[in-house]
Amino acid sequence: MKILYITPSSKRRDHYVENKEYDFPEISKQIKNGIHNYFNDAEIIFASELLNENGTISDESLQQFDLCLCDVTTANPSALFYAGKVEGIKKPIIYFASHESVVLPTVRNNRHLLYSEATIDDEFIDELNNWIKEVKANPESTKSKLEKTPKKPKAFISYSHNDSEYMKRLLVHLKPLERKGLIDIWRDTKIKTGDKWKEKITKALSESNIALLLISADFMASDFIVENELPPLLSKAEVQGTKILPVILSHCRFSREDSLNRFQAANSPDKPLSVMSECEREEIYDKIATDIEVALKMPNHH
Repeated sequence: MKILYITPSSKRRDHYVENKEYDFPEISKQIKNGIHNYFNDAEIIFASELLNENGTISDESLQQFDLCLCDVTTANPSALFYAGKVEGIKKPIIYFASHESVVLPTVRNNRHLLYSEATIDDEFIDELNNWIKEVKANPESTKSKLEKTPKKPKAFISYSHNDSEYMKRLLVHLKPLERKGLIDIWRDTKIKTGDKWKEKITKALSESNIALLLISADFMASDFIVENELPPLLSKAEVQGTKILPVILSHCRFSREDSLNRFQAANSPDKPLSVMSECEREEIYDKIATDIEVALKMPNHH
């Protein structure tokens, strides 16, 4: 299988995130190695290697590839130009970007993958290889995967039943968004007797645009939440573009739990909701609802 890899060939600063620089040679090395570990016969060629004496890539060169990978982390007109040409000749293309970046207009309505330092060697590369596997088996298969398929955004709420009062109050603040049809909100109270609950939770999280984690000592004490299922599900969800938003309810080991503390919390772990006044808690709930509404209006939510 012959793969074209379009990515900047040097370190680049992010145009949208202040003081953020991406080491694309190192990032592409990690991704290339991850692909070769699964597809050892794959021939991966960087677009920069195909430039002719005029500094361009000929149409004939693009025709030889079975698949194109395109990193759209930073605004790169040249990369987007050639990605557009690849799409124009009906070749499969997979877009991906850093989870910290602003996904560009060209692909923000398409399915795409996101990577981070925590996921690039594991969940991200696993999902990318799954997509490549589909292309290899059936090049037509990714057309449905990558086509524009806008759906109503969904929010997933993960919480301990001992904290149900916090969950219920948060739902009050999110209700106007549901009423307007802006979002569907999933919580485990929607699981019916007889349902395969683990499968239901996995499916709900994988389909969600936003995952709200109501973190407390009880949450952290749950074997299911912390040890068995949630961290790998969250990592996979992050790769697929889900926004992970922890809300700290009580003093707990959140700051010492690496699988969770890499996500920016809605409030400081030093000031959980349990020590706040009712007015302060309401302010946090309203802020969460506002942030979600703003995020839903942004064109780069998937």
